[in-house]
Amino acid sequence: MTDTPRNVVRALRKIGFIQVRARGSHRYFKRGTVVIPVPDHPGDMNQKTFHRILRLAGLTVEDYRDLR
Repeated sequence: MTDTPRNVVRALRKIGFIQVRARGSHRYFKRGTVVIPVPDHPGDMNQKTFHRILRLAGLTVEDYRDLR
């Protein structure tokens, strides 16, 4: 499974991540000590990138689907 950066950002915000900065083609979201870079481009993101973001956020694919 993969999704667009816009939908991933929406899910991260729902679980308490806030954007702390944007640099180049990435936006950075933070909750506590965890900082997650999210690519900011149109279309679906790479599957490995998507799953890495979920892992850093402490989410499973099922958790992510429930947030949508």
